[in-house]
Amino acid sequence: IDGYLKGYNGCWRKCPINGRCNEYCKAEGGFYGYCHSFGCFCEGLPKEKAWKDGPACRS
Repeated sequence: IDGYLKGYNGCWRKCPINGRCNEYCKAEGGFYGYCHSFGCFCEGLPKEKAWKDGPACRS
């Protein structure tokens, strides 16, 4: 499944300053990840690791 990487608090994982979204996505079982708008967007994530319709928590 493609989607934003879910963080530990149930919100999406914000873009890290060092741009390590690809590493984070692969660590969670995804194929590829990149920073997209506010969070890490991953391709090929396990469904339970993907953020869906919960709070974005941008603050």
